[in-house]
Amino acid sequence: MNDLVRCYTVSVETEGGLASCDLSSIIMTLNNMPQRTLDWATSWDVARAQIERAAPH
Repeated sequence: MNDLVRCYTVSVETEGGLASCDLSSIIMTLNNMPQRTLDWATSWDVARAQIERAAPH
């Protein structure tokens, strides 16, 4: 989790701070980043798998 927080912090600061950054773009970008805590899947992959498991067949 600390790595993800650091990535958000750096991204926001790089884009000029919270008042001027494109937060939606940052979120979309970081959701495409593989994460060790998700066994190197992306947030999108995990969300998709959960939706597919919950969907009635």
